[in-house]
Amino acid sequence: MTKGKHKLYSSLEKLLPVASIILYLAIALSSKNFWLNFGLGVLWSLSNIILSKIAHRELFSSSKIMEAVKILFNMVYVGLLSVWGESGNLFWMLLMLPMLRAQFVFNSDRHTYLSLVFCTFTPLFFYLSFGLTDRQVIFHPTLVLMAFSMILKMSYDFLEKQYDQIEHAEKMATIGRMAANIAHEINNPLTIISNNMEILERRKAKGTLGEAASDQIIADVKSTIFRMAAIIESLKKYSCGGPKDKMVEVTSSELIEEALYFCREKFKSSDIELIYDNQCPQTLVFCRPIELSQVFLNLLNNSYDAIEAFPQKWIKISAFEKGNALIFKIEDSGPGIPIKERENVLQPFYTTKEVNKGTGLGLSISKEILEAHQGSFYIEAAKDRTVFVLELPLKNA
Repeated sequence: MTKGKHKLYSSLEKLLPVASIILYLAIALSSKNFWLNFGLGVLWSLSNIILSKIAHRELFSSSKIMEAVKILFNMVYVGLLSVWGESGNLFWMLLMLPMLRAQFVFNSDRHTYLSLVFCTFTPLFFYLSFGLTDRQVIFHPTLVLMAFSMILKMSYDFLEKQYDQIEHAEKMATIGRMAANIAHEINNPLTIISNNMEILERRKAKGTLGEAASDQIIADVKSTIFRMAAIIESLKKYSCGGPKDKMVEVTSSELIEEALYFCREKFKSSDIELIYDNQCPQTLVFCRPIELSQVFLNLLNNSYDAIEAFPQKWIKISAFEKGNALIFKIEDSGPGIPIKERENVLQPFYTTKEVNKGTGLGLSISKEILEAHQGSFYIEAAKDRTVFVLELPLKNA
């Protein structure tokens, strides 16, 4: 949480108790004024969102507090169940429904749990405090508006979590596609080590193993081991990377090489020509390199899928400076994305691939990552082929 937000929430925590008392009194004195109640309902809905953020920050840090809160709420739930059983009144059953649902989400989503409990306690407060009948409580304009705001908020939270899960699945799918490439990358160094060991054994058996030759073989083996370690470290960083990665200085060549670690052997085994034209290899940018590697991997994998079945197969990566920006372009020999679909492919869940071959999130995630770096991501206009363009601000821009 930023300092500004922390100060805002601290101020609201001090003001909300007083504001709540004033709000309750205003509602009690103006129960016949629909529009005033409507306005108060808006204020109450906003305060509910703020209170839920405060609760999320403070209460969730202590499982013991939440367990105690759950026990108290369950006591109220049992009481409501008893009253409903005796009266048979629909009002009491409606009050219980949110708390009944809350029992199933306590362990998985405590934010939603508190929101559901709030849906029960607010009508109950109206019923006990203002002397309203059950029908007046159910159809009170303030409560109706609050109910809608709560439903919208819970729907938004649910959709946000679903999107996060799908975004994570897209990243895991990318890692899965990298598995074959990693096998190639590690298999080659292992072959080099194995060949060097055979040379050592043969020369030792013949008695022709000189000091200079053995030193050279040892140096080759060490270099190969370092290469394997670098490959594994790249995969480790990529699989664990995310929004918490630190912003660091990297060169344009380092950005591209990180992604190419996982693609070179795959391209080579599929007879794909890789054209790499970096006109500014030492240009510095301030970024989260793991996130940008994800962007390059998404684009390179898309290019691979597009040209795999074509007789002419090539992928071109170019980098150059333009004004205060570092520009990357990725182009391939594929048929390209039709002009009428170019705007849509950058939207979430839109894909031109076959069923089960893509989630439709790769390009939209790439766009989000570039925009989070104060850059831009787009498809170059007036080109027969598809050319993806990545723009990043230079470090000193």
